[in-house]
Amino acid sequence: RNYLQDSMGMSYIQSVKTRAAFVLALAQQKLNGEMPDGILLSEDAELKYINQVPHTDHCVWLPICLKAYLDETNDYALLAQKLGFINSDEHTAIYQHIDLAMQFLLASRDHRGLSFINQGDWCDPMNMVGYKGRGVSAWLSLASAYAFNIWAEINDAYEKPQRAEYWRQQALELNQLVNQHCWTGKWFARGITDDGRLFGTEADHEGKIFLNPQSWAVLSGAASSEQMSVMLDAIEQQLDTPFGCMMLAPSYTQMVEDIGRVTQKFPGTAENGSVYNHANAFYAYSLFTLGLADKAF
Repeated sequence: RNYLQDSMGMSYIQSVKTRAAFVLALAQQKLNGEMPDGILLSEDAELKYINQVPHTDHCVWLPICLKAYLDETNDYALLAQKLGFINSDEHTAIYQHIDLAMQFLLASRDHRGLSFINQGDWCDPMNMVGYKGRGVSAWLSLASAYAFNIWAEINDAYEKPQRAEYWRQQALELNQLVNQHCWTGKWFARGITDDGRLFGTEADHEGKIFLNPQSWAVLSGAASSEQMSVMLDAIEQQLDTPFGCMMLAPSYTQMVEDIGRVTQKFPGTAENGSVYNHANAFYAYSLFTLGLADKAF
């Protein structure tokens, strides 16, 4: 995730480095489409610490970062370059590598059709929601739908209209499932724990509302205009500060066993309710897509 995002930034500065980073990252993909928790920069390196904890969002960033690179360079020849896999001698085009990553996201879902969280998604310390293999992430489900839509746009530009339509349909269905299981009436919940508890709702004493699911519900197309109206009100009332939006509120002041380490961080720091740069950038971008330029700025 971090490696791809850093490389995405280089698209605007020295795009040849973005291209090389994509090739390096995708060469470490598994044959089933799964991306690793970290990219090894040399043959002597090994995954340690946070990169040994299974997270579920890595595939999401491939089409998002790729689109930034393609929009800047128009280098669609990249998609035809052939690469191997970390666990197979088979070689296939980068286009197929990314399609396999999207298929991996599609397959990594529960009986409701929502995305498994394992021991964390974008929020690394949300490590107890799905460690038993049943918990799901509303944010990751929305982010997957967004990734499918972005991949559909790339497929259109790459003259693969049937695949584009396929991925738009997958995004639409995933958005509908998130609405069915995670819309609370005022905002989208953050996820469902291993034991089936919906969290990030008004019923919670702390961690009632999370910023990221709202932003990405806008980006993915899951939120209707009526939903967006009440979501934006809730964000303004509960998350907005003079310095930006808090990532969640109210901050956790004690351990919540079925959510994890994020609840042990000091209230108002890091992922536990700070004005977190990434989350604010996502939210600002979502507002720009709605035409709310002054609010986004």
